[in-house]
Amino acid sequence: MLSIRPRAALLIIVMMALIVSQFEYSYSLSQSKVEQEKHILVLNSYHRGFKWTDDTVTSFLETLESLSPEHKYAFYIEYLDWKKYPTQKNIENMYANLRYKYGSKPIDLIVATDDKALELAIDYRQEQLKNIPIVFTGVSQDSFKLLSNDQENITGVIENIDLEPTIQIAKLLKPDFNKIYTIHDFTESGIAMNKEVSSTVKSIDASLNCIALPPMAVDDIIASVKELPSDSIVLITTFYRDAQGLIVENSEFASLISKYCNVPVFSLYDFYLGYGVIGGAVLQGSKQGELAAKLANDYFDDKNLKSLTPVVDPKTEVIVDYNEITKYKVDINKLPKDTVILNKPLSFKESNPEAYYLVMTVIFLLIILVLSLIYYTRRLIRTKRQLESQNEELHDLYEQIYNSEEELKKLVYFDSLTKLPNRIALTNDIQEHVKQQESITAALMIIDIDNFKYINDTLGHHFGDEFLIEIAKIFLNLSSQSIRVYRIGGDEFAFLVTASMPQIEMAAQEIMNCFHKPIYMDKIKIHTTLSMGIAVYPFAGKTVQQLLKNADIAMYEAKQRGKERYVFFDDVMNYRIIEKTKIEHNLQFALDNKEFMLYFQPQYKTSNDKISGFEALIRWKSRELGMVPPNDFIKIAEESQKIVAIGKWVFVNSCDFASKLIKRGYKDIKVSVNISIVQLIQDDFTDFILATIESKNLDFKLIELEITETVLIRSVQEAYTKLETLRSKGVSISLDDFGTGYSSLSYLQNLPITTLKMDRAFVEDITKNTITENLASFIISMAHKLNLEVIAEGVETKLQLDILKKYNCDKVQGYYYSKPVPEEQAFLLLESKGVDRNLQDGYN
Repeated sequence: MLSIRPRAALLIIVMMALIVSQFEYSYSLSQSKVEQEKHILVLNSYHRGFKWTDDTVTSFLETLESLSPEHKYAFYIEYLDWKKYPTQKNIENMYANLRYKYGSKPIDLIVATDDKALELAIDYRQEQLKNIPIVFTGVSQDSFKLLSNDQENITGVIENIDLEPTIQIAKLLKPDFNKIYTIHDFTESGIAMNKEVSSTVKSIDASLNCIALPPMAVDDIIASVKELPSDSIVLITTFYRDAQGLIVENSEFASLISKYCNVPVFSLYDFYLGYGVIGGAVLQGSKQGELAAKLANDYFDDKNLKSLTPVVDPKTEVIVDYNEITKYKVDINKLPKDTVILNKPLSFKESNPEAYYLVMTVIFLLIILVLSLIYYTRRLIRTKRQLESQNEELHDLYEQIYNSEEELKKLVYFDSLTKLPNRIALTNDIQEHVKQQESITAALMIIDIDNFKYINDTLGHHFGDEFLIEIAKIFLNLSSQSIRVYRIGGDEFAFLVTASMPQIEMAAQEIMNCFHKPIYMDKIKIHTTLSMGIAVYPFAGKTVQQLLKNADIAMYEAKQRGKERYVFFDDVMNYRIIEKTKIEHNLQFALDNKEFMLYFQPQYKTSNDKISGFEALIRWKSRELGMVPPNDFIKIAEESQKIVAIGKWVFVNSCDFASKLIKRGYKDIKVSVNISIVQLIQDDFTDFILATIESKNLDFKLIELEITETVLIRSVQEAYTKLETLRSKGVSISLDDFGTGYSSLSYLQNLPITTLKMDRAFVEDITKNTITENLASFIISMAHKLNLEVIAEGVETKLQLDILKKYNCDKVQGYYYSKPVPEEQAFLLLESKGVDRNLQDGYN
């Protein structure tokens, strides 16, 4: 026993040493991980939503993360809201908040935006007995000296007021001006800024008199600026609260002053631009935040904060509003060098040279067309005069025809234009065939000239009539004892062919072949095609009415299949007609029975593979028909006008989905809704869209309307007016299925489109041949040059995605990521894709 105990003790000592060493190693690792994350407390003098503060904070966060991506940051952002609540009680509440939330947190750096936040940061640091480094922005030189009181570990960005460019511009507008009326609120920063403005003006030009308007209510300020002398200008420094405590937003205040002031109005800050002020040398919160981020980065790169002296903002840019400065008929070439001019319109030729020359070519062709129309119009006038001069002769001729039984028969049974037998003659011939040759096969072929309306609209009805006569001549050359031709109305012709089935098909093909070559008329070359429907007796009908109806159905089937073809009527077509009737009948009750539902397909940014939006897609689960595909009922709904009520239901529920996204923290996710042409042409369309968005308390930019090229082609001007109104409110407009219809650059440049949606046909073939890939690349490049965002739909493979990323396609959607899903699954998708909620708040 005495020999065992020393060994056991030795073993215990060794084990304890191993445990301690392992603990120390784990502790050092955990400490290393903690040290990698930098905790930054951002104190803002003003409130969230105040543009100066938002620009400063956003620029600081984005710049700091881009400068040192290897660092991990934890940002804690607080708002003092000093402009709304400039009270000691507010300060005390903020102290209490800071003690509670951050008293035990290892804060590495405090960032203070503007004077009050810097004062609060210094006091808080002293109270915590910690020498936490402070980086500030938006503080003047005098305020910094006063607040810092030579304390250590404080650096930042000092506001630099450069009024010389502003005065230079003012002299261009009013060479004889000698007074500058300044408007500011009577907060600490407002008073300090006005003092610095006054001293700066005197240092630039001692002859100028700088006059500060005294504390007044907004109405009194407006009354004062109405009566200012003509030899003066107005400079707005910082204003948020009037003498009576009324809070006035910057944009509203600038708009009021600019509206009622009788002299030029300049500003000291960029957040007044765009609201009636001319501008000048302006301070920008984004530049302040950028410089502060560089100082913070230098500190985190192990530089001593004592060596980082405050930086004077050297980037005071001269920015003017073109719409405002041109009111004074000033030569903008005389503005100070490097002046940024907002809203300056570019000439069409400068901004779109390719489109310019395309438009010029189109205009040239239109001139030729107009000259042609003038020529044919003159011919028509001459013909009219000849007809008028021969009126009496024609009257006599008509009486002779009326009195002639043979001539009367021609009028009844023959077409007056082409001289072919008409519909009455066709009806009689079919009835005769049924009576006398009941067992012999016969085919009724109804033919429609494709795009004949275009010929009438462009070349005139007279030319159209001549064209129909030429078509009749071609058909007559095909007629025989077993093949008879008729004109049954408009641009519709008919053939009655008595033959076997193979001979009937050969006759149909021979008719189609006649139009493979162009037709020449008056030196004009016309390409035309036919759509033909064939009903074979007795299989497709045994009566005149059945044959006419079924041949007509087959003809429209040929149209739907792409025209330039013939189609035999069969039972499938009849079935489709029956199914269409069922769908139209059930659509009557679908909304009332709540049979519609919305699915949502996510749209992903290619830059980070994060969800940026959803497309709302309608689904119909009918109690009688089951699941009905959208392609089967949308067109029927449009034809029956039911799409109006359905479209409103879709839009309201899509807005509800957008509201739910916001409530769950996804504040920047956009929802796209498809719009039908029938909806767009409704008188209340625009009012309904805007009222629905407002009723849901949604930001207009979160809603996107998807329209197809067909919508634009059918109603360009009406679409432009309504879409422009919606776009002006912030609603996004997407051009859907681009490249599948009559794509035209004029739609892209003239309509208020924000997004171009590449059709799935391009995506499907993009990996199969280089031509499609090149076309896709061209579409993306062209859209970006027109400042349009590009979404590719139908992405199903990683190879497709990689090619689209290569050409900088902005967003994609398709089964590679997700099929359309119900609402709750959409929220699960957002969570599974790891959307950064800080991004939704605008801080990343």
